[in-house]
Amino acid sequence: MLSATHSPHHLFTTGQSVRLKKGDNINNNYEIIHLIGTGSMGQVYLARSLHTQKEVAIKILTSQNCTTLLKRFDQEAHILASLRHENIVSILDSGHLPDTTPFIVMEYIHGESLETYLAIHHNLSWQHCVDLMLPVARGLRALHAKGFVHRDLKPDNILITSNEPQQVKLVDFGVARNTNKNASLAITRAGTLIGTPAYMSPEQLFGDEASCRSDVYAFGVIFYELLTGQLPHSADSIQMLRQLVLKQVAPPKIPSGYPKPPKQLVDLIIQKTLIFTSSDRITAEELVHELLVLKSYAYDTPHDLSLFETLSDLPSEGSITQSFDRDSLLATTTEHISKADERLYKEYLNKSQ
Repeated sequence: MLSATHSPHHLFTTGQSVRLKKGDNINNNYEIIHLIGTGSMGQVYLARSLHTQKEVAIKILTSQNCTTLLKRFDQEAHILASLRHENIVSILDSGHLPDTTPFIVMEYIHGESLETYLAIHHNLSWQHCVDLMLPVARGLRALHAKGFVHRDLKPDNILITSNEPQQVKLVDFGVARNTNKNASLAITRAGTLIGTPAYMSPEQLFGDEASCRSDVYAFGVIFYELLTGQLPHSADSIQMLRQLVLKQVAPPKIPSGYPKPPKQLVDLIIQKTLIFTSSDRITAEELVHELLVLKSYAYDTPHDLSLFETLSDLPSEGSITQSFDRDSLLATTTEHISKADERLYKEYLNKSQ
């Protein structure tokens, strides 16, 4: 419940956006410090535990009018509660505000998103990229082992801690799904796009059900972006992105000045993660194994320079280099696939069989 010094009327309006203020007390357990950010489903606040005096992050659903959002929020709490892994954000508590608005209390991570990190740090060595992405692969392995798919893996949903030793953690499981056949929640209807278009697998782009290997595809897109400073497919609309994916256009050349990754890493990304057919992609378990081999190669064995075949050696014919609409392709969407894309969808079905 709220502390006696605060009236619930200025804090919550049922069915409307929730706004907490500095000093607000939640259930006599947490004190709000400030708003961290707002997403499509909720607001995240920095707060202090009144029992441990430690900082925590509190995520609050902004509207209770949408049954789907309520189910997603509940499922996020369920997924986090069932996972305990060093590379996945931890849930500490959950509950409801006085007006029944649900909230989730998570560990507060001092650091920055991979998106912010990439905006500051350029031309990362391939060894550094492996160090950043190996924990992501481990987090995915743990997630998939429990039967969950993230569905919105992207740099903004990967946090890097500022404290030493540095840690990398997966966050925001608001659109994650349970692949267990006995799962009672069937939240997403067929033909709905779930995720962030620039990082979507081909099956997600066409409204098909995402699997664990859809996350592997997104992993490959992020890794490619780390190595090259650009996305494998840049387009100015979701429809154009679908066309590029269907044509299986080769990713653009690596820009001059970027460090040269070894052939094994190029093959891992291009031939094992960024594959059109999901069943042809490797699993997160295999991904971890391959990255560990590369990590060992990077630090424990002499380099064989003949192995340094770079992305610049890939064919450039058909590569797309034009700018794209970041607002439309780098934002999470739950759009339903349009009638205008039915022709592309039929072509997708033919290719995926």
